[in-house]
Amino acid sequence: MIVGYGTPEDNSGLITIGNDVRIANNVIMIARNHNFDDVTKPIYRQGCTDEPITIGNDVWIGARVNIMAGVTIGDGCVIGAGSVVTKDIPPYSVAVGVPAKVIKSRK
Repeated sequence: MIVGYGTPEDNSGLITIGNDVRIANNVIMIARNHNFDDVTKPIYRQGCTDEPITIGNDVWIGARVNIMAGVTIGDGCVIGAGSVVTKDIPPYSVAVGVPAKVIKSRK
C-alpha cells in the first residue's frame, strides 16, 4: 500500500485496506458517525456509531477523496480526485464526483 502525504493513519481497526492499494495525498476516511436523533439530549452527549470502511485489492484512490462511514470500495476500483464516496462502489468501477458515481467499468 502506498499512502500519500497528509493522509492520516487509522489505528481503530475500523478501516480495512486490501493489497496493492494506492492512496493519494490528503484522503480522509471517516469510519464513524455522530448520533443526533434524541432531541432531549445535547448532540455532544449522544456519542458515535462505528461503521467500518472496507477497501478491496488493487484500488487507486485519488487526491483529496473523502470516504464516508460504512462504505465498501470493491477490488480494482479507481476513485477520482476530489470525490466524496457515500455509497458502496462495485468491483472494477471508476467513480468520480460529489457524491461519487460510477462512470464506467474497468472490465
